[in-house]
This record gives sequence, C-alpha cells and structure tokens, in this order.
Amino acid sequence: MNESVPMPPGAMAETFERMVKKHYVSTSLMFIGPMFIALGVAIAVRPEILVWVTALTFVGFGSVMLVAAVFMRRLAPRMQTFVAGLRRTRHDSPSS
Repeated sequence: MNESVPMPPGAMAETFERMVKKHYVSTSLMFIGPMFIALGVAIAVRPEILVWVTALTFVGFGSVMLVAAVFMRRLAPRMQTFVAGLRRTRHDSPSS
C-alpha cells in the first residue's frame, strides 16, 4: 500500500547528480575529511592551536570581504549605467 512514486527531477536533484559524477568532488572530500580529523586531534593535544586557527579564519574572512568590497565599488558605476539603460529601453518601448 505504501508505494513510492518517483519524484520528477528538479534543479537540486540535477545539480547533485552532476556533482556525484565528478570524481574530484569525492577525492577532495577524501582529503578534507582526514585533515579535519587531524586538526581535531592536534587541537585536543595542543589547545593553543585553536587560537591560531581562529585567528587565521578571521584574517581570511576579513581579506575576502575587503576584496569583495573593492570589487563591488568598482562594479557599481557600470551597474548604474546598465540599469539606467534598461530603464530607458523599457520606457522607450511602445506599450500594448
């Protein structure tokens, strides 16, 4: 009575299927997993490593945010021109 009906594939299922077919995804996870285990053991043995890992994480995130902010500031004038062009073409087109 409880029959399973196959669901139609959606965007998420298609993305997952493509990801599974790529071998580098599973290979990278095989390297990342043991690295996290080793880091956990190292932190258990020498807890001061956690301070360094946290500090490096904050420095890394801060650097990425600065780069993203510079990129957005450089992109803003071009986006304003692009949006203004879109508005002009929308207002110039004849309405039905």
